[in-house]
Amino acid sequence: MDVGIIGFASSGKTALFNALTRSEADVGGFGVPGAEPNVAVVKVPDPRVDRLVGIYDPKKIVHATITYIDVAGIEAVEGRSAGAIDEKLLHALANCDALLAVVCGFDRGGRAPDIEAETQSIQAELVLSDLSKVEGRLERIEKQIGKIVGPDKASLEREKSVLDACREQLEDEKPIRSREFNDDEEKVLRTYQFMTVKPLVIVINLGEDEISQGGAADAWEKKISQAGMPPGTSVVACCAEAEMEISRLETEAEQREFLDSYGIAEAAAARIIRVSYETLGLISFFTAGPTEVHAWTLRAGLSVVKAAGTIHSDMERGFIRADVIGVEELFELGSWNDAKKVGRLRLEGKNYIMRDGDVMEVRFSV
Repeated sequence: MDVGIIGFASSGKTALFNALTRSEADVGGFGVPGAEPNVAVVKVPDPRVDRLVGIYDPKKIVHATITYIDVAGIEAVEGRSAGAIDEKLLHALANCDALLAVVCGFDRGGRAPDIEAETQSIQAELVLSDLSKVEGRLERIEKQIGKIVGPDKASLEREKSVLDACREQLEDEKPIRSREFNDDEEKVLRTYQFMTVKPLVIVINLGEDEISQGGAADAWEKKISQAGMPPGTSVVACCAEAEMEISRLETEAEQREFLDSYGIAEAAAARIIRVSYETLGLISFFTAGPTEVHAWTLRAGLSVVKAAGTIHSDMERGFIRADVIGVEELFELGSWNDAKKVGRLRLEGKNYIMRDGDVMEVRFSV
């Protein structure tokens, strides 16, 4: 799953990218003509994988992953018209499953931070970008629709209906994702890669002096979260510079000492990665044995058949049933064989909806 990191210039986006991915990207890299976005893949922190490894001692371990893509600051694009994100940025973000918006919470070149205003401004930029795209397409449809007949005209009318609904949302300064669409409408939306369809994680990047004050991050998270955030929006506060320093320490003991010096219980980078995963509406399920412990990614609400297909298309095609147990129950019992002996494995059919933490073996025939 891909998450695009956005924000205004000098908000600390690339410092956060480096913290999340343990990279050493140049903070001005993407602003250079011809330069590509910073891209890195990170493991989703999950202590359940470590516990499964302790049970099976497998030859191979596979974690769930997220790809982070760090693009130029929104203001960094020369000649940008008001209310329009540059096309190069839009292209870099088009295939992202979610966006992570970094909001500056420290003094930036003599400018005092205004966290609430900047949070709203970033969301407004995304709304205006989508509105421009919607209006442009509707204008073209209006010119075409009177010249054609039959199925093509019906298809255009359906598309127009969806885009009219999108325009209504955007003109009301709301993201498209805050409105529900049926399956057919969702298919139309997917062809456009609108920015406000994507879930949004807002990261408030505080200064080191503020993060050292106990409770500052929690207070900001609560304040922004309660300020009427639309559906599909999560909020995390941290200090990207401090997080980047933590990520470069070699041992857990050194990291713990650094965190304690700031009075921080957990590195925000790990929490941001988990929040990114959750905001995308994803769950993890597992396959485990002496050969491999594997954390698989699945959209919440999908069936065991789709989970089987995530492992291999043949498993979905020839699915019969699956043996399933919750990972916490497995830990309680000690092993898969122990669970089998006491009859705690559940035999699930194709209509079973997967739960986060399920461990399964698939029965199939092709």
